[in-house]
Amino acid sequence: MKQIAAFNIRQRFKATPQLQHAIGLLQLSGDELRLEIQKAVEANAFLEMENELPQLDRDGVHTNAPSYDTSLTTDPDWSSAAQVEYQEASYTDEYLDLDRSRLPAHDRYDIEGSTVDTSGVSDRTVSLSDHLTRQLNVISLTAMQDAIARAIIDGINSDGILENSSEEIAASLLPEISAPLSEIESVVKTVQDLEPPGICARNLQECLLIQLRLLPRDAQAKGLAIRILTSHFEVLASQDYKRLSRILELPVKDVLEAIELVRSLNPRPGSIIDSAPTEYVKPDVIVSKDEGRWRVRINPEFAPGIRISPVYAQSSKDSKKFRSNDYVRENLKHAKLFLQSVERRNSTLASVCNCIVEHQKAFLQHGLPAIKPLNMAEIASELSIHVSTVSRITTHKYVLTPQGLFPLKYFFSKAIPIRDNEPLANKVVQELIRNAIDSEAKQRPLSDKLIAQLLESDGIQLARRTVTKYRKIMAIPTSNERKKRYRNVGNSIAAQ
Repeated sequence: MKQIAAFNIRQRFKATPQLQHAIGLLQLSGDELRLEIQKAVEANAFLEMENELPQLDRDGVHTNAPSYDTSLTTDPDWSSAAQVEYQEASYTDEYLDLDRSRLPAHDRYDIEGSTVDTSGVSDRTVSLSDHLTRQLNVISLTAMQDAIARAIIDGINSDGILENSSEEIAASLLPEISAPLSEIESVVKTVQDLEPPGICARNLQECLLIQLRLLPRDAQAKGLAIRILTSHFEVLASQDYKRLSRILELPVKDVLEAIELVRSLNPRPGSIIDSAPTEYVKPDVIVSKDEGRWRVRINPEFAPGIRISPVYAQSSKDSKKFRSNDYVRENLKHAKLFLQSVERRNSTLASVCNCIVEHQKAFLQHGLPAIKPLNMAEIASELSIHVSTVSRITTHKYVLTPQGLFPLKYFFSKAIPIRDNEPLANKVVQELIRNAIDSEAKQRPLSDKLIAQLLESDGIQLARRTVTKYRKIMAIPTSNERKKRYRNVGNSIAAQ
């Protein structure tokens, strides 16, 4: 059989450190961006602050954000290679994700690409996210598993509970990684093996079960405690221990021993690690009404004026020796790329916020009952960007509105269909459920089925299990638990 040589030609994009850095800037919060700018200014002599960082005053927010130098792309000294490199950054940030803040200390790079030794700098506190990420670095994982694990850690709240579903984790990885749900579930179990015990559970029941299973085999009452949590969790939550004893057909003494073991577990394992001091949230974006129009402005505290140092830039233009110096040329190029990346990050944030405001004008005017269903894909489609970019730019960022301070992701919610009208946002439906429970008769609290029927009479089609899901999200007890609570409160008042 005759062998014929064949060539398979395909294009592959290899991201430069500068491009990776530009993409990482998208998901930085305002404080993180400010620190990144300060580090860049310290590392590169061509960068300087235009003025001191503006501060938020006590009475309001300054809105005269300084503008960036817009003449960079027309600078004749900016090499064609640098322009090509930035053009790549402009359209490939949809296909790559790198969060520099997640890199171990010895692997962080400055904008020149040289290693920065930060091992001697210790943080006042270690966040739960950092604590888990550091453990990942010593585990043998494939590139896909590592990316999935980091996306999972992003979805873990300060209590240690995983708030994102496997589907949401898969969506957050697109288009860079197409991860099957089975692989995500497998990596979830890997993260659950990290310290502290009970981390990455999807709910309290799973959190306690993880901790129980890590106890020694001969732990007293371990088997019974697992059985109670697995099959009789709602009875346990009602604290009706005699009923639990009858169901299990075991002495009350044995049941109480198992319950005591459960009580010794930590329902909030993340709180052990995430011991950072309370911080006041500052808005990344300010939305206000001016002459009948809604205006979106980047908080100037997080957008300090930076520029190329006129002294160094002029010297590099005037001196032929300077222009031939590799160090000068590279630093000048990296400085300009950094400015372009910051400008792109802020312009993307402003564009996405403007689009959100257009959709949520009714909410800004009238509050929660007027919020509209909205998903990231709609914003991405209108701005002709990828949904992953919308996800990154809205992560860890807050917006100040006339209705209060909200995370940007608050404005995204699923649509609930209703008869003969526009769909409602699921946040509105949750509020309707809360209102129904607040106004219920204390002697006969509403069951989830009755709440679903009440909503259906108003044209809102909601299954009982969906009502249960929303009630749990709002941390509202079951009707039986509420009835017991009402009775206890009544007895206490009568005793007084």
